[in-house]
Amino acid sequence: MMVLTTIVCIFILLNLFFKVSEVSIPTPAGAVVMAMGILSIGIIQLFPHYHEVIGLIYACVLIIIYTLLFVLLLLNLKKGDFAKKHIIDPINSFGIGTWIAATSIVLLNMDNHLSQMKWDQIFLYSMAILLYVGYIVIVVRNYLFLFKNKSFANKINGVALLPSVATQSLVIAGFILFPDLFNKGSISFILLIDLIFYCLSIWLFIRAMRSQSFREQIKEWKSTNCIIHGALSITGLSLCITKISDGKSLFVLWIIVSLLFLIVESIEILRLIERLKAYGIKEGILQYQTSQWARNFTFGMYLSFTIHLPTGPLSSIRYYIIDIGKYVVIGFFLFEAMLMIRYLLKVKIYKLQ
Repeated sequence: MMVLTTIVCIFILLNLFFKVSEVSIPTPAGAVVMAMGILSIGIIQLFPHYHEVIGLIYACVLIIIYTLLFVLLLLNLKKGDFAKKHIIDPINSFGIGTWIAATSIVLLNMDNHLSQMKWDQIFLYSMAILLYVGYIVIVVRNYLFLFKNKSFANKINGVALLPSVATQSLVIAGFILFPDLFNKGSISFILLIDLIFYCLSIWLFIRAMRSQSFREQIKEWKSTNCIIHGALSITGLSLCITKISDGKSLFVLWIIVSLLFLIVESIEILRLIERLKAYGIKEGILQYQTSQWARNFTFGMYLSFTIHLPTGPLSSIRYYIIDIGKYVVIGFFLFEAMLMIRYLLKVKIYKLQ
């Protein structure tokens, strides 16, 4: 299997030739792969002069980046501080959900562009399921802790909605890979779990927001709060792909998601204005943070949900969103990629042995 072989080779090479004691991978680093992957399954195809070779090359690059990030996580595990960095914190550990969603995204890209790699897809899905089982244990622990410790829970942000994203990513990937196993009954049951996760996290988020003034909310607003609408977008996309919901229900959900999108991103614009006033352009906008990839993913997911909606009401508005949205999504992606490259060139994260 190519993926497993690539992981092993990169792991061995990094251990042989590099000192990785300074490597520190943020828990939500899987969002990088999520943001990249969503472009390749329905968005870059919208651009003129697209060719399947472009998609194939893009998918291969995505696999390499995914395996590199996964190996760096394994190296954190080898160093013995994996739990401290990724599991112990009851808010930060929600970010593990990005690795499950990233695995599903890579699997879907393989299905689109490297469909002959069926065993690699099965391997990745099996790995995602194992990660998900462990993740659910951590998520339940987090909920129990955060509902009991209100002062700590006031630090909550949109990262707490990642259990919903991880759950639906497995539904989409599983339905593509094993359509016979995902019938209406099983999908409806998983949807119920997804709804419980979303409601619990939203309640924690609202409770935290109520403890702050509006100005404080703007000041403390996090990039990951875009997952408020992103988690519902991936649920909508899941319902479109599995076809277990009627068109009317999908349009109602799409309108709800669209309203949340406008509200959340309007607050983000206000936050941007505040940051520009306080820090200027360089410090206020041109600073790289891994969490910012979440916005790229959620924008792409909203666009994908809009694309997959069945023909119906508001078609002209939807076509307009799709036509403009593809440029917005690719623009945000290129901007964030530029910030990341500049950051990596400035920060020394390894040393030669």
